Amino acid sequence: FPLLTAGSTDAVDAKNADVYVNPILTPAKGPAEWSSKQVVEWLESIQLPEYGAVFQAEEIDGKTLLSLTEDNLKEDLGVKKLGHRKKIRMALDELNRVHSSDDGLQTITIGTTMGTSSHYYTPGEKGARGFNDNIKWLNDISEGVKKAQKEEKPLLLLIHNTACHQCNKLKQAFTESSFAQEIEKWSENFVMINLQNEEEPSDLKYQPDGEYIPRLLFMDMNGVVQRSLNNTKGSRGYDFFYYRGDDVVREMKRAAKMLQSSSTIEKPHAEKQAFVAAAEIGLNNHLKTEL
Repeated sequence: FPLLTAGSTDAVDAKNADVYVNPILTPAKGPAEWSSKQVVEWLESIQLPEYGAVFQAEEIDGKTLLSLTEDNLKEDLGVKKLGHRKKIRMALDELNRVHSSDDGLQTITIGTTMGTSSHYYTPGEKGARGFNDNIKWLNDISEGVKKAQKEEKPLLLLIHNTACHQCNKLKQAFTESSFAQEIEKWSENFVMINLQNEEEPSDLKYQPDGEYIPRLLFMDMNGVVQRSLNNTKGSRGYDFFYYRGDDVVREMKRAAKMLQSSSTIEKPHAEKQAFVAAAEIGLNNHLKTEL
């Protein structure tokens, strides 16, 4: 697995279908609440699964993970390679950065090749949450379904977490990658729903192949998840996980074509049924008059 750094747009725009990056398997909870098993899953998500056994043997839970020092990693946990220690420290710094604020204000920092931009938010914030302010986001599924039915549009549901390393890569795909403008353009074909942290729905229909983040789910105008519309070039075993801009654009195009064409086919059919019903009523009234 390659090291995909936060400051690399190449990491977001990479088109090599054989490169697989794992999602985070611990949605909703902050890292301080993780179990030792979830810490192992986090190690796998940053492509260092070889340390999972020793971390679990030493009972490193989320709270302990956040306090690990360089010496702890090297001397106590046997992470001898400097590159691996730095990779863990960088990922830990990111976790600490979004969870260490005392005043409720948190920061997501998105690295770019041109510098660093930060997105500030407080719990309960509405809107884009760092996923492109030019996109018309809603933050409630039921509200989104009502809008979708009124406008006869499909829905795109984004589920993410502020402490998720891969969610931040997806943020970059929506805002900083060469595909950002195209994502913005294609978003007009959908009702866009953005849920984060504790807003993640518990209903299993929104976990078609597991509970991991980030997830992008396409739904028809009635809110039915379309399992066939998934990331065809993503990570094995995680069909609805995205982190690259080109994957998002490709599936948005496919979903728009598939779901909008089905709605336009159904609409004339419904209008025809209404016309036939009205004609039958008119005929019945005419017969009554004749009698």
